[in-house]
Amino acid sequence: MIFKESQRFTQWWVWAVLFISDIIIFTVIMYAIIEQLIWGNQWGNEPMSDFGLALFSFIILTATVVANWILVSSHLESEIRNGAIYYRFKPFIWSWKKISKESIKNYEVGAFNQFLTFRGIGYRRTLANGVGLIIKGNKGLKLQYGSKNKKLTIGTQKPKELKQAMAILISKNKHDLNG
Repeated sequence: MIFKESQRFTQWWVWAVLFISDIIIFTVIMYAIIEQLIWGNQWGNEPMSDFGLALFSFIILTATVVANWILVSSHLESEIRNGAIYYRFKPFIWSWKKISKESIKNYEVGAFNQFLTFRGIGYRRTLANGVGLIIKGNKGLKLQYGSKNKKLTIGTQKPKELKQAMAILISKNKHDLNG
């Protein structure tokens, strides 16, 4: 193992946005349910049936729980070992993906603007910049690889160690790939 990193969302503002959104969604749904189902007053300009409101509330609350689960369970893992780069971003990419040393056309460990380049954090895909796997920060491994010159950016909180690991990976002889 030349390099290993695991990242989770720990930014206070991510959790603040999630918490505030959850409170707003829960409050509005509970108000609608109490107003219409308990007090018997139609809620809204074009009210739903009682069943429709109950179903809609269930769907929205379920979607909120799923979104919370995705954020809480998200983590990015990256490794450099056995002559290749391995990564996964649960819950979107469960199994390890491998990029062999031989398939790497170009790489750079450096800074990027996550909001301009990928329009945010998380699992991001753009036509111009390929796939971005970014948990936090503005440093990462930018790769161009494969026969179709795919682009991938893997965010890191350890840019110096990653840069050293990539130098070791690229410089190793084909007979000595068990890093």
